[in-house]
Amino acid sequence: DLPAAEQRVIAAKQGPLPVKAFDATVTNPAWKGKPVSVHVSGPVRVNSPVAAMHAALHGLGFAVLPSYLAGPLIAAGRLVPVLNDQLPAGPSLLAVYPHRRHLAGKVRALIDHLVDWFAANPVR
Repeated sequence: DLPAAEQRVIAAKQGPLPVKAFDATVTNPAWKGKPVSVHVSGPVRVNSPVAAMHAALHGLGFAVLPSYLAGPLIAAGRLVPVLNDQLPAGPSLLAVYPHRRHLAGKVRALIDHLVDWFAANPVR
């Protein structure tokens, strides 16, 4: 648990944030490895991971960032990973397409490729 003064989260929305708890420090063993919700209420609201990254770089709070944004900054020592064993629950990518009976073959092939690729390469 973080002290109340340090619970500054840069969030895309306020309210429950679904995460999976894997950390050995999880106080309730029934939660370990299972989805739980954490209430998010921070001073900054953004709708872009890039905006969250910039806010975190300027010391406005913690941010949940994709590895392609956070990785280089962590390697350069500009960001520090925290809560590594808590992962956001849910899909990493959503494919939004017109829901029709006859989906174009190219669109179906792309969706199938993305499903297969992300199944073989989980995002952390």
